[in-house]
Amino acid sequence: MLARACGYCDVHAHFTPVGWPHRAGVDESGQETVQSAFACAACGLISLGATDLIPGMPAYGSKVSESMAEHFWGQVGVDRWLPGNTGPMIQNLPPAVEIASADAYRSYKAGIYTAAVLMARTTIEATAKDHKITGGNLVEKIKKMLEEGLILESTKRAADAIRHLGNDMAHGDLSVSVGQDMARDVVELMQLILREVYELPYLAERLQKRADERSVAAVQAAASSVES
Repeated sequence: MLARACGYCDVHAHFTPVGWPHRAGVDESGQETVQSAFACAACGLISLGATDLIPGMPAYGSKVSESMAEHFWGQVGVDRWLPGNTGPMIQNLPPAVEIASADAYRSYKAGIYTAAVLMARTTIEATAKDHKITGGNLVEKIKKMLEEGLILESTKRAADAIRHLGNDMAHGDLSVSVGQDMARDVVELMQLILREVYELPYLAERLQKRADERSVAAVQAAASSVES
């Protein structure tokens, strides 16, 4: 059974192949790319799934009927999906922060909640470090981000309300049970911090720049009108 977070509706759902697998071609090394359309059980929209097969694999070169498509994909799995799902688009993120946040979101959507919390923590830590905040534990770093005007007081209170933020796991205690609720809260806190630290100042600067350009254009137009 194939399941993933849908790139359209964002729900973690079962995907059913539609039609038979399409063999897209074989490269010089003999690697074969196989594709298929898949319907999301939640929203019904169609995604494209693909995987690569190499000579020697049982499914390599085999002809698969439409009735056997689900069994075929259950055997080989799907390596790539279109559209993908790496989380909400947040503008102006540094590459390292963007990669870490996408890993946190993917882990959460896949139901790997311990990894989601650890990667969300890593993302927040990287955000603090990017702004020269390196001392103290994660809660202290979030407090420092507030003091430096990077985040809002409401965000700091939200962080305080999420007890421990996975501190035990961060120190190697992997016996701590992580449920969906905790993982969701930590990932959402991560997204909130990223928007406030990176995206909102970027959007404000863009708005200010456009407003300034309109002001300059208006002054120029007025001067031109006087001259004529």
